[in-house]
Amino acid sequence: KTKNNQQAKEIAAEGMKLYQAEKYTDAENKFEKAASLNPTDSSYYFQYGVCLYRNEKYSQSIVVLRVAEGPNVNAVEKEYYEGLDYFKMKDLENAQKHFTNVKAKNDKSLSPSSSFFSGIINFQKENYDGAKSDFEYVLDQSSDPALDKQAETYIEQIANAMAFKKEQSKKFLVTLTAGVMYDSNVSSTGRTLMSALTTDAYGIHDSLSGTLEY
Repeated sequence: KTKNNQQAKEIAAEGMKLYQAEKYTDAENKFEKAASLNPTDSSYYFQYGVCLYRNEKYSQSIVVLRVAEGPNVNAVEKEYYEGLDYFKMKDLENAQKHFTNVKAKNDKSLSPSSSFFSGIINFQKENYDGAKSDFEYVLDQSSDPALDKQAETYIEQIANAMAFKKEQSKKFLVTLTAGVMYDSNVSSTGRTLMSALTTDAYGIHDSLSGTLEY
């Protein structure tokens, strides 16, 4: 058992180097092997979970991240990746719960990103007020120009969607137009040719028109 534990530490250390080099597939293999030798050592489980996320193994990533504990585990970052896993799995309820928690921490680097993803979820749910609030938070707190630009684009889409939804709520549109016109030769509208020719008078014309649109 002692030999296995020592071997697991060495393999996990190799995995950490691969993780730092962003070689997530190779790092995952090392972490998996280390975990099989000593499953009680969770010191590298956070990095293991992130590797699984990067390698699109989202449900496995959630399982590993849940048991990742220790002084080297950033709880906010851990919850952020759990949110990403749920988001990729299209479990939007759980994803938004995690993103909302991270946003509430006011973490300089992760809260704006979490608010952005929360905004996307609200936008998909047609909760435009909530989405607008999320994207405005991004603009206020983010230092990432690319993220800010995306948030601005969503805010524009929300404005258009809200305007369309407001118009869509009106099933019938009625327009009435009324007018008054002065005519110096009202006789030109006479019923007969003779009256039009013999009468030279002035008067007021009233007009009324309307449209009904569904």
